[in-house]
Amino acid sequence: ISASGLYTYPDVTIACGAPKFEDDELDTLLNPVVLIEVLSESTEAYDRGTKSAHYRRLPSLKHYVVVSQ
Repeated sequence: ISASGLYTYPDVTIACGAPKFEDDELDTLLNPVVLIEVLSESTEAYDRGTKSAHYRRLPSLKHYVVVSQ
């Protein structure tokens, strides 16, 4: 998912309607409505900070869910 030139991949992605992709590789979804991250000790700060801020720039995003292990 790229909203600012940074490509990141959440643990779970949900889209409603037809998915829109950046290119023919079909690995960069442009219109997710729900993103879910499973936290670990090594990624929690990044997932809650930089990554969360990056995801929230996506116009289609309605919910960003973080789940602690």
